[in-house]
Amino acid sequence: MPLWLRGRATGVMLTLGRPRHSLAEIARQAAAATTLADRYTDAFAAATRRKPPKPAAEIQQSLLPPRISRITGGEVAGNIVPSYEVAGDWFDAVETSDGVWITLADGLGGGTRATASSAVALGALRASRRSGGTIREALMLMHRTLREMPGPHAEMTAVATHLDPASQQLRVTNCGGVSPIVLRGDQVVQRLPAPKGRGLGGRSSPKPTERGISLQPGDRLVMVSDGVVGTGDGQGGLGVDGVIEAALRSEPAAAADTVRKVLTAVVKASGGDLNDDATTVCLSVS
Repeated sequence: MPLWLRGRATGVMLTLGRPRHSLAEIARQAAAATTLADRYTDAFAAATRRKPPKPAAEIQQSLLPPRISRITGGEVAGNIVPSYEVAGDWFDAVETSDGVWITLADGLGGGTRATASSAVALGALRASRRSGGTIREALMLMHRTLREMPGPHAEMTAVATHLDPASQQLRVTNCGGVSPIVLRGDQVVQRLPAPKGRGLGGRSSPKPTERGISLQPGDRLVMVSDGVVGTGDGQGGLGVDGVIEAALRSEPAAAADTVRKVLTAVVKASGGDLNDDATTVCLSVS
């Protein structure tokens, strides 16, 4: 019996012998219980590690939202193939009263400092969002917060999007990140290129690029970090064309399968030996 929680199968419950009654209700409760268990036991978290992570990478994993979420009029899925060394990437996806926010950030550098920068930047994003800010205002607060950190200036690239489910209008604000891709329901690809603006933090003020686009049922928005498209040592090396090719091999309009196909291609191309986190997020409109 699959353990479903908000559209995501988190595990499978096996029984010995034929049950006398339906297991649907106990499976529903078990799905919620195992998800909440991370606050009380390490048993489930330990089973998901493919090798011992650095402390910074462990903190990084704790910052992430559910990997699959149902939203009004669609689904959001995201995941990270961690390098277990860098721990700078993160993504955040949530539905609020004014729409759906999806943010992907790529912290520069590695180790504990990159994770600390990610944590305070994510806190700034959520503080702005919960106070009624726009995606641009949230990115600017992230920038100011990073500038307040002691020591060398922390730097980060970020792409923030906001979808209004009623009008299906998507706003994209980019501060130095990889430009998102839109896969239309008829498999036509639309790139959202933007001038390479400055990232957040650092000594210079960021220069966000903004644009709007309309999404229709069947369309998918795909966002990736530099660890997916970059061709440097220990990066995924897919390039934008490789991301598109992998995404088009997935089931149409399936956010989770899109993420799975892209990250599978990253692991195959890199041999699983990554020196940079590889992050992919997909929004599917139904």
